[in-house]
Amino acid sequence: MPEDLYFVGVDVGTSYVKSVILNKSKEIISSFIKRTGATVEQSSKIAFENTILNSSLSRSAIKHITSTGFGKNKISFANTTKTEISCHAKGAYHYFPKKITIIDIGGQDTKVIKLNDEGKIIRFKMNRKCAAGTGVFIEEIANRLDIPLNEMNNIASKSTMNVPLGSFCTVFAKTEILTRIKEGEKVEDLVKSAFESNPIKKID
Repeated sequence: MPEDLYFVGVDVGTSYVKSVILNKSKEIISSFIKRTGATVEQSSKIAFENTILNSSLSRSAIKHITSTGFGKNKISFANTTKTEISCHAKGAYHYFPKKITIIDIGGQDTKVIKLNDEGKIIRFKMNRKCAAGTGVFIEEIANRLDIPLNEMNNIASKSTMNVPLGSFCTVFAKTEILTRIKEGEKVEDLVKSAFESNPIKKID
């Protein structure tokens, strides 16, 4: 299909690199995810190359490459860069074309973005430069409780108690959770407490 156009997006996050190929109809053709590690550009190249490999396309079939995320400026093979805020807005509005609020819990920070009916960004907020309320915080709590990360939400939904953590700090929160485990608190209540401890300020 030499006449077809394909586009690649590479999201370089603090924890993971995500690469995806779209066709001109905005359909996902292939994707790949890997840990970012210590070498941002090398990890990004590996993710990109695996996305191509999984798609059975040639490199020459790719019309344009856009990078985003905290390491977007480190990707030498990208044609353009975009902010995470604008990418979230475009992507979410594509699937939900209406007035919506987007919540992104990333490895480094948490973002809340409000869009109007036309998909334009009204306002957004980010949490403080701290692991509290971020994906790393949730990962640390999951590790402490020995729970797979993808099961956390389902477990929290079974909680019947509303007892939030007393600390926003990841280190202190882990210590507090240990104490509450000894006191016999249910796992589902601990997970819910971790979710509700996000210190990001309310966005109107």
